Amino acid sequence: MQRLHELQQQTYSSTANDMTISSALLDQHPILRDIIHVFQNSSSQSNRFLNTFKYTVIETIISNHDRAKTHYSYNDSIRDFASCVYILGGRNVYEFIRINIPGFLPSLTTIQYLLDSTTSRIEEAEFRYNPMSDYLASEKINLIFVAEDCTAVVPRIIYDVKANTFIGFTPPLENGLPKMNSFSTESFSELEKWFNTLTRSHFLNLQMIQPINPNGVSCSSFLLAAYGTDNQFKTEDTLMKWMSVVNHCNEKHVKVVGFATDCDPRYLRSMRLFMDFYADMPNQQIHLRDDAFHAKVPKVVSIF
Repeated sequence: MQRLHELQQQTYSSTANDMTISSALLDQHPILRDIIHVFQNSSSQSNRFLNTFKYTVIETIISNHDRAKTHYSYNDSIRDFASCVYILGGRNVYEFIRINIPGFLPSLTTIQYLLDSTTSRIEEAEFRYNPMSDYLASEKINLIFVAEDCTAVVPRIIYDVKANTFIGFTPPLENGLPKMNSFSTESFSELEKWFNTLTRSHFLNLQMIQPINPNGVSCSSFLLAAYGTDNQFKTEDTLMKWMSVVNHCNEKHVKVVGFATDCDPRYLRSMRLFMDFYADMPNQQIHLRDDAFHAKVPKVVSIF
């Protein structure tokens, strides 16, 4: 009798722990068969990371299905994936995926907070020579090309809490360089005056560094600086800025091979002055400096 009682307890425990899915439910939701099939065949697949991520996605969507939006929960792998989607796809792509797959991706506020806490902070008009030097040292490269261009943006004024400054006004140029934190104030009347008198940035100017690997291996570009502009600058401003970049790079033992930009006449004239190409500056013979970059041009050049 005692043995029968033990067998009965084991049978009851096994029945309580195992879940039986009715055929009616499987017919009503055929996707359940596919999910079960995926988990059954997981051991036969070699890519363990891919399997783990697939399970995490399924688990996240299902576990958040019956929760309130304020109680959605995401693990680190989902947060990292969401950050990549936001960076590579942009805000609209991220919102499209998040809205159409409820419970899968965190809110934009969460992602923005995550990016702000894990990435290095970039301030407007800051030229990041120290991070650039560290990046080039990690790649064991000291030759770079500097690229500059502008892209149109929607003009608006925002307040940077950490820097205690307003961003969106066009920063003034000093020796060709934009001044950092030019619009920090505690006076409401001064802020009102700025809104009424100052121009707003309609363009975003980017200064990018492209490392040149002598071995031919491509390297990711590096953001040197970014700032708003109204596109009102002169050739002299560009020259002064480029000279500053060259000098700071020399201090970091980094060689600037050249500058790349679009066909704006102000940029082209700056290049001509730099190279003494049918234009020169009597007081600044940049191409004759000891640290100037020289290219060996063959005597006979064939373009065919």
